[in-house]
Amino acid sequence: MGFDFATLVGTLGLTSVAISFSLRDILSNYFSGIILLASRPFSLGDQIVIQEFEGTVTQIQLRATTLKTYDGRIVYIPNQEVFSAIITNNTACTHRCSSIMVGIDYGSDITRAKQIINDAVLGFEGVEPDSKPDILV
Repeated sequence: MGFDFATLVGTLGLTSVAISFSLRDILSNYFSGIILLASRPFSLGDQIVIQEFEGTVTQIQLRATTLKTYDGRIVYIPNQEVFSAIITNNTACTHRCSSIMVGIDYGSDITRAKQIINDAVLGFEGVEPDSKPDILV
């Protein structure tokens, strides 16, 4: 037929390499999405932190995960980045610890101040009565 078989094979080889490089990121996002949907490190409605974004998960798709940030922005994060990032799931556990800094006067009675802080924390609704607060000076 007049075709040079070596040139045809070389052209097909270069074409397949170019196509594979162009589809690499897309396929990586889809495979990462499948793994995320199977392993479930978070679900819809969870409050998570991925890289510098923090918010509520609104969608988990094969290509990207959607977060609604606390200031009302919608962020689409490619699943390849979600899969390789450190994920902090703030709502995975029902109990969390918080820390609060309180300033007192230098001349104040530290024991009395610690007692007042302890009573205020334990009197707050939602604080577990079994866990005693650590008050450090």
